[in-house]
Amino acid sequence: MREAARTVEDAGWTPWSAAATAERFGGIDILVANAGVGAYGPFLDLPPDQLDEMIDVNVKGTLYAVRATLPYLLKSDAADIVTIASEAGRRGLPYEVAYCASKFALEAFSDALRAEVKPAGIRVALVEPGPVATNFVGGSKGAGVPEPRTMKL
Repeated sequence: MREAARTVEDAGWTPWSAAATAERFGGIDILVANAGVGAYGPFLDLPPDQLDEMIDVNVKGTLYAVRATLPYLLKSDAADIVTIASEAGRRGLPYEVAYCASKFALEAFSDALRAEVKPAGIRVALVEPGPVATNFVGGSKGAGVPEPRTMKL
C-alpha cells in the first residue's frame, strides 16, 4: 500500500495502472480506494505541504482512481467501488481538522457517485472505520493531542 500512497495523487499514473490491471486480469470488477495520509496537531501549526498532501492523496487520489477504473467497471456484470474514509470525517475532531475535511469529502463523493453509477449497475460502498490499532497516528503528547507530523499507511 505504501507505493499506492505515493502515486495515487498523480493523475497520469492512475489511468496507466487501471489499464495495466485490466489487461493483466481481463477487466476490473472492483476498486478499493484505500490510500490515505494524515497530519495531526493544531490547524495553524500544520504546514501547507501537509495540507496539500492530505488533499492530494485522500481526495484527489480517490477521484483519480475512480475516474481511471470507471470505464472498466462499466463493462463488468458485477462492479463495486469501495471508498475508505474515516469516522473522523463524520464527527469533526480537534487537532484533525484537515484530515476530517479530506475524509468528509469522500463521504460526499461516494454518495454522489453512488447515485450517478447505480443505473449502470455499479455499487458504491463507503467504509468509515473508527480508531484502529495501527501506527497511523503514532504517539501523542499531553492530553491525547498528537504532535504535528505526517503518517502514511
